[in-house]
Amino acid sequence: MIKAIRTATTVDQDSPELIKDASVEIMSLMLKSNELKLENIISVFFSITPDLKSFNPATAVREILNWTEIPMICFQEAFIEGGLPYCIRSLIHIQNHQNHEIKHIYLHKAKNLRSEWS
Repeated sequence: MIKAIRTATTVDQDSPELIKDASVEIMSLMLKSNELKLENIISVFFSITPDLKSFNPATAVREILNWTEIPMICFQEAFIEGGLPYCIRSLIHIQNHQNHEIKHIYLHKAKNLRSEWS
């Protein structure tokens, strides 16, 4: 069965180190919270708000967590006036071999985006 997991987090400013840390933090927590192994992941789509320009979250996860066999891509989120700044979102497609309830992960200021999943 194929399922999808949503995540979102924020950083305080556009900084390569902050983007790397936040991307690794949320993907690691997503794996742990959903009791997944890398072979369960089909693909990952990242989006970043237009104010994040210094580093790609997919590159961070590929290089730091060594997710070299998982297709990943990063898009720029549409600018929405009043939208949450400095936000990294992801949509992870998984092949779930378990009947666990999916745990979507929302951290930091992104917790307000989907309070029912935070």
